[in-house]
Formats: sequence, structure tokens, C-alpha cells
Amino acid sequence: MSRGVGVQPGTAALVDMTGHPGASIPLGGIPAGIGGDSSNGWILEVPNYHNTAVFLEWTAAGQAVHRIASFTGSLPCLTDANVSCNPLPLDGIVWTPVGDTIYAVLKSGAPKPFAIHTGSQIWDMTSAGGAIWVISGKSIVKINPATRTSEVILGADTFPGGLQPNHLASSGSRIWISATTGRGTSGTGARLVSFDMSDPKGSLTVINYPHAGSIAGDGGRLWVETFTDHDELVALDGATGRAIGQPLRLPDDIAWIVPIPGGLLVSTFQDATGKRTIIPLAVSR
Repeated sequence: MSRGVGVQPGTAALVDMTGHPGASIPLGGIPAGIGGDSSNGWILEVPNYHNTAVFLEWTAAGQAVHRIASFTGSLPCLTDANVSCNPLPLDGIVWTPVGDTIYAVLKSGAPKPFAIHTGSQIWDMTSAGGAIWVISGKSIVKINPATRTSEVILGADTFPGGLQPNHLASSGSRIWISATTGRGTSGTGARLVSFDMSDPKGSLTVINYPHAGSIAGDGGRLWVETFTDHDELVALDGATGRAIGQPLRLPDDIAWIVPIPGGLLVSTFQDATGKRTIIPLAVSR
């Protein structure tokens, strides 16, 4: 997705498995988050940077966008790259983060969405084991889609080392969290925290992992971005956290990682020029 220039509306585009984007699809506003399922893309957007009206729209492949729901709230992701506003489709519902609230929107757009308040800023969320897992402030929260209830799995006062959780991913039966000692710090104190979905508190593991950043689950593996004077991708065993193979070095900063059949798509950002690139990586299984 692209946010456009100035007050201009943004666009979205399909990207094929080789990393090449297709034709742009015009949007109604400024896109803040994007998610997808097997047939549609789901886009969270605002009319302009100074408006608290938030909209969820959808598009089928290459077709026009249709607005299906609206909210009122703030989208810090427009100004803070650490915040995720990506909708998450699961079982006929699009789970949509807006500030400290997750709205559950039926794909049909009716009836009115129901809201689950998490109490703190939502930094990231993922789905695994039939549940929604959320970083809310400094806590890890589990949402049961069937009962529409939430449960704090690791509270701010119990999260290991008082760290700030940043990113979530699932690999095998485990939930993984990358966490740092605080935003703006050197990253040397970063950790990878994980637990088994069936026994979160009894299976908690903490691994010292300096400079860990974005993470992505890929079946039984976990991909971890690490950044010092350059960015690297490291594959870990999703059950034990042990490294698999050699790191993949990339020339620019990693923005996001998406597993695809036979490899990965990685978006990178070059700070000096503002250039963004989508890089396809073939990886052995």
C-alpha cells in the first residue's frame, strides 16, 4: 500500500510471488494498515491525517474498494512505525486494531461491529491456535473469538525483565515475542520470549537475542531480523529457538517479512534515499 503525497488518497497493489507489484487500486483515503485472506484485501484508512474517522474497506483482486465499516479513534501507526494497524481476517471476521481497541467486523459489514477494549495501545497482533494474540501496552492478551472475551496471559508486571514487547509471531505450537529494554535504546538487551499456546505460563522461555526486531513464523521456523551496522535475517527452530543455517544479509533496513511458498518476501527501506524495495528470497526447507 502507498499513502500518496500530501492530502492525496493512497493506493494498494497486489504483489506476486516474485515481488513485483501489479496495477495500483485507488483508495478512498490514507491507508494505515492492510491484511489479507484467500480472496480479499482488507484496508484500514483515514480521510486525512487530522481526522479521527477510521474506515475499513475491502477489495477483491484488482477490483474497486468498498467501505464496509467505520469507527472513531486514533491511528498512531500513521506517525509511529512501531505500531501495527493491520486488520486480521479470521473465521468470517476482520479483527481491526484502532488505538487500544480491537473491532470485530463481519466481512458482510453487518451488523454493527463489536469492540474489545484492551486497555493500552495495541502494538501488534496475530492469530494462532484458534485465538487472537495481542501486544497491548506491555502485556500479552489472548482473545477468544467464539466467546468474544479477552484474557491477560502475561501482564506488564509479569512480562520477563520488564521488557517492552514489540512484535508477535507463531511457529509450531508456540507464540514468539521480540522485546527490547525500551524504545530508542541500543537493542543490545533485546530478548525473544516464547510460550506454548496450551500452557503459556508453564512453558515460558526467554532467550537473550541482541538487536532482535521484526519476526515472522513459517511453519516450524521463526525468522528474526537483527540489526547492527546492517540487517540480517536468521532462521530459528520454532520449538527450541536454535539457529538454522547461516544468516541472510540484506543491504537495507527490513520493514516487514512475509513467508510465501518456497521462500520469503522482504520489504526493505533505505534511510538515506527513502527507497523501498520488495526482495524475494528463496529458502531451503
